[in-house]
Amino acid sequence: MTNHHRFPPERAEALINEERRQLLPTDRVMAWMAPDQSMTAVDIGCGNGYLTLPLAERVQEVFAVDVAEEMLDKLMVRAGEAHINNIEAVQSDMENLQLKDHTADQILVAFVAHEIPNLYEALLEAKRVLKPEGTLFLAEWEPVETSFGPPVAERMAASAVQHVLEQAGFKVEETSLNEANYGLKATKT
Repeated sequence: MTNHHRFPPERAEALINEERRQLLPTDRVMAWMAPDQSMTAVDIGCGNGYLTLPLAERVQEVFAVDVAEEMLDKLMVRAGEAHINNIEAVQSDMENLQLKDHTADQILVAFVAHEIPNLYEALLEAKRVLKPEGTLFLAEWEPVETSFGPPVAERMAASAVQHVLEQAGFKVEETSLNEANYGLKATKT
């Protein structure tokens, strides 16, 4: 289904460029998630913080998770420049999150599901970290050609990801974020 390659940290600036801002404005994702100041959130595959920083402005605390220490370093520099101090960087892969059970009100998995070798195991791990009434927000690339994003061969159809979420014990609602991206809102069952 996918090649499971990781996004190279040396290309991190592409994650916050103007093309990405136009394709998927952060306000669009935040409106979809509707976070509030009482919440603890986890951003899995946070990279250099394109969505982490706006999320941190809206919640009590964010655990920013990435496998690449270099990405977390870039994120924390950007957070410092923006005077955001409620982010905790966590170096971890999604299949073995270094977080306690029932930590998060919301988990964001944005544009990294196609990089995860065992998505089912990763979603079970996310479910463990979610509070009983928690919600997982998964955004991915439609399997269509675009000027930005992973090769089409690495993208997963929403129906395939929804099936894995349901197997992992989530109730799922699909939404279109734009012509190139879909979103799945998953609640624990």
